[in-house]
Amino acid sequence: MDEERRLVDGGSKNKSYNEDTRIKIDGDDKKPNELVTFNVSGRKFITTSHTLYNFPDSLIGTSENRAKLKRTKDGEIFLDRHAIVFESVLTFYQTGIFEPPSQVNQNIFVGDIKYYELVEEAMQSGLKGFDNKVIPMPERLVQRKIWTLLEYPDSSFMARIVSMFSLLVIITSIVTFCWETVPEYNTNKVNFDDLSPGKQLTIKILDDIELFCIVYFTFEIILRFVCSPKKWSFMKDILNIIDIVSILPFYVTLIFSMEGSVSIYFLRAVRLVRVFRVFKLSRHSNEMKILGIAVRESGRELGVLVFFILLAVLLFSSAVYYAEDGVPGTKLVSIPGAFWWSIVTMTTVGYGDEVPQSIPGRLVGAVCAMTGILVIAMPIPIIVNNFTRQYQRLKPASKYWEDFQDTRKLSGEGTDENGKTDRKTSHVIGLYEVDINKNEAKNTTVVSSNHSNHVNGSTTKNNGDVTEIGLPNGKVEIAHTAL
Repeated sequence: MDEERRLVDGGSKNKSYNEDTRIKIDGDDKKPNELVTFNVSGRKFITTSHTLYNFPDSLIGTSENRAKLKRTKDGEIFLDRHAIVFESVLTFYQTGIFEPPSQVNQNIFVGDIKYYELVEEAMQSGLKGFDNKVIPMPERLVQRKIWTLLEYPDSSFMARIVSMFSLLVIITSIVTFCWETVPEYNTNKVNFDDLSPGKQLTIKILDDIELFCIVYFTFEIILRFVCSPKKWSFMKDILNIIDIVSILPFYVTLIFSMEGSVSIYFLRAVRLVRVFRVFKLSRHSNEMKILGIAVRESGRELGVLVFFILLAVLLFSSAVYYAEDGVPGTKLVSIPGAFWWSIVTMTTVGYGDEVPQSIPGRLVGAVCAMTGILVIAMPIPIIVNNFTRQYQRLKPASKYWEDFQDTRKLSGEGTDENGKTDRKTSHVIGLYEVDINKNEAKNTTVVSSNHSNHVNGSTTKNNGDVTEIGLPNGKVEIAHTAL
């Protein structure tokens, strides 16, 4: 049996085996494990019949299906398709892991996957490559609808409208935050006796806009908290923390202003926190989410970068201080005072407000600048590569899934004559990759099917593009990718 499994796995002992998408050989295929040769546009591929039987519903999954295909004089199965795509398809049969070839046009790839009748299997297997996890949904219907509306912008048309409106409010709030610092519109600096009625109205409008944004943000965060399935997880989420921090300055300022005695510096520091509203945009931008993943994965490199910069700053600040010691007119009169000079020199900014006057000091500055180029430049490519890898992994994959979904809808695959799903179904909502019909002993995860279904005592009901999942234990769950 071990030998048979090695043949099925293509001889790889350390290969990833996807239990959810592949059909086990044991007890499923009693036929001999024969070699099967394919001739794909002149390129030969050899595999085993048991490997192909991992997906028996596909075009080449069974001997009966393969018997309908053309053969060469040598008995090879001839396929007039893209050879590189078939290489990816064969790897999918062997490993159960779907990896789209980057050098193949997206339309060609999707067309070939449809030709091999692997649309559903490829979608589900491709989702396994992401960090999928099952999260609970609210049990009450109203809360579930509101949570889906606010949390999944691409789940329905109304959710998109709400997302667009939230994005507009965020941008308006940021513009107001910046615009109110203009002297003509700054109520903290303008003499109201000298203002014309028009300017007074403008200031009032800015205040009203700010008040509206705060009320909307407050209502949104309270509504999302009330409808969230797990309150503690909601409070720990970084995006929710940003939402809370962005509205705190208004209420803190309001409370202390009512008391009448508060430091102006404290109020300025509190109001500065409003700038965090810009990070609310990340909730509506997949690119910012990908950037966050890249920065998180580059944490070690960033830590090393900061360590070397601090080390170099201390070293060159000390060197330039002793090199400039006693030089008339120098501004580098202490080691802490030279920290600023070291940082702007290492980053090659060079403001010129503090410069060495002596020849030894300038030599230290030259070495400092060259060292800064080397220290800062080395980890940057690693961070860029992490971002590029995440972007290439998530963005193109999302397009593939959307095309697969469109392909199934146009062709009617996955549905019977009554419109009910008779095969595995899956769907992609933006960058939320969703796993469909993953049956386990005590849990069923079904999302975005176009029908009501009953599996292992669970029920699913479509609500827009997101399916509500009723499990036997009364809980409702959904699967998506956590970015």
